[in-house]
Amino acid sequence: MYLTFMKEHGLEHLPKFAIAGAIGIAINQYAFMYALEATSASTVTLVFATTPLWAALLARALGWEVVRPLFWVAVPISFAGVLLVLIGEGATFTFDSVTGILLALGAPLTGGMYSVLARPLLRTYSAMHVSAVMMLIGAPLIGILGVPQALAQDWGAFAPSSWAAMLYALVGALILANLFWFVAIRRAGASRAVALMPLQPFLGVLFSAVLLGERIGWEEIAGGAVIIAGVTLAVRSVVPVVPAHDPREI
Repeated sequence: MYLTFMKEHGLEHLPKFAIAGAIGIAINQYAFMYALEATSASTVTLVFATTPLWAALLARALGWEVVRPLFWVAVPISFAGVLLVLIGEGATFTFDSVTGILLALGAPLTGGMYSVLARPLLRTYSAMHVSAVMMLIGAPLIGILGVPQALAQDWGAFAPSSWAAMLYALVGALILANLFWFVAIRRAGASRAVALMPLQPFLGVLFSAVLLGERIGWEEIAGGAVIIAGVTLAVRSVVPVVPAHDPREI
């Protein structure tokens, strides 16, 4: 696929792929993982809910998408809903680690940039092409720190459930999620697609209830309702950009 891409389009857009892949795959993953190590998962989740803000700011600054004033009201509403869900989950927030907060902030910032920078590439290439090339660029950069740590890992200590979780993280959360994400950005635009991200923690609570039998409290229900309201306002506040249909799109 990569050779076909190079044969058809040459090096014209390679710098754009390189920048987006480095930011969205490598730097984003480094920021996210090391933020989890430096501060609580709840703090990272809460900060990550600001991704729509960064994406909309960049898209607006570049003049690629336009958001109406209501969007800037909708994002804080979604953020408040995420906070409610996390409180209902008994989350703890630690803001004493400056490094952890900066890393946590780096994750939504690079995630928003990644989504916006991919938008113009998707006007020329299919979601499959963009996803494949981004992975090919980002994976070696992750390997710089990842390979030494992987070699030092005691793989024999992994339980079958750990292997299953790793397989899901690789195939579901990384490969398929990236592919679907690019399809969404191409069809709806970066700001509209990213506006849905605050739904993640609420959907996590729902899946925990269905799959693990965990109880859902009033805070999670109220938070979910607030998130849905904020997301609905945000999506409707973005001027829609409908790209031409690409027969290569899946």
